[in-house]
Amino acid sequence: MDCVREIHSGLALENVEDEASVGADDFLPVLIYVTANSNLKSPFTTLTYMAKLASEAILESEVKYWLTTFESAIYFVSEVDDSSF
Repeated sequence: MDCVREIHSGLALENVEDEASVGADDFLPVLIYVTANSNLKSPFTTLTYMAKLASEAILESEVKYWLTTFESAIYFVSEVDDSSF
């Protein structure tokens, strides 16, 4: 979760006027890039552990949004190939 917070903070620095204006259109492509270039050996397993080990209270907060966004990034990276472009 620290990674997604750092990405969000970095994007917010680019848009100094309003940090809240950093949306999925800005955030998701960066998260996809970071996920694709990470050293995660088993990203789906990592996501499953994070989701299963988190308490229900945590999953009712922004963490659920970040996990869902991370899942989207993992899915994109796993499904993309050269013919996609």
